Amino acid sequence: AFHFLISSFNYKLPWKDCKNPWNDPECAIKCVPVTDPSTNITYSKLYKSDLNETGILSNITCNQARSPAKEYFNKAVLRVHESEGVYDLGTPQWELILCIAAVYCLLYLSLFKGVKSSGKVVWLTA
Repeated sequence: AFHFLISSFNYKLPWKDCKNPWNDPECAIKCVPVTDPSTNITYSKLYKSDLNETGILSNITCNQARSPAKEYFNKAVLRVHESEGVYDLGTPQWELILCIAAVYCLLYLSLFKGVKSSGKVVWLTA
């Protein structure tokens, strides 16, 4: 959550559209099935951004289309595509390590005086 908070301060949110280097052709904000009346073949019209862009006809079904937020989480944050499976964790990512360290520091600073002061912190931040 802390990583997403930091990322949301960008001018353009990285999970807003499908025009990023980590997005696949299956990425779409909106998917509309379209049937060609002459051949009775169903295509999918994939919309990559919300800026009055026309859709791209594709053979990908709407069930196979992925949202830009899902691709951002899996490919930019976790980098799942770089690992070979569950047992291959990959290299540590310094952005996530810094986020975890910041969260631990905030927890320590809010709890080091005891439960009495943490109640005040919870009352202030709630």
